[in-house]
Amino acid sequence: MADGKRLVNAEDLKAGRMSEADVNLVLADARRQLDISVDTAGPMMPAMPTRCWQWKGRVANDGYGVLVALAGDAHLTMPVYNWVWLLAGGGLSGNGFNLHHLCRNKLCASPTHLALVLATAHRYLHHMVPAGECTRGHRFDEEAPLIDGKGYRRCRKCAEEDRQRYIATGGRRGRLNPRSLK
Repeated sequence: MADGKRLVNAEDLKAGRMSEADVNLVLADARRQLDISVDTAGPMMPAMPTRCWQWKGRVANDGYGVLVALAGDAHLTMPVYNWVWLLAGGGLSGNGFNLHHLCRNKLCASPTHLALVLATAHRYLHHMVPAGECTRGHRFDEEAPLIDGKGYRRCRKCAEEDRQRYIATGGRRGRLNPRSLK
């Protein structure tokens, strides 16, 4: 790498290809960054008993938080939810298992909002939407439903978010960091 850092990945961590000292440095740096970049008074999501811990750091194009932890001459990049699960004692997901956000908030960093599920179940969960809710978890307005040009029912909150994103990007439909809409 141009900055002299050695890029390592989660497989190096799983396989024990990092020294114990580097692993401890990586975990300490990840814990420090989580303490700085997580707002524990995040949004209250439907059907969740506690608030989300909202990630305020870097966000990837897919909408998930990303944390880069440094260790000596190496740096390790993983989604925030993987770091949270690892630091909570859950280890790294894999071997046919995925971490699932029970709250459906991609920026949530609360370990109580994560569940380790079979990869096949995870795919099913992402296509399952509770009755009366949109895919982003908003309640539909049943009294005055919004019907799009193709005749599909649409969530008013999502339509407004999409409109704001469209305006903020100058008419481009590309992914925009949600924090820039505030």
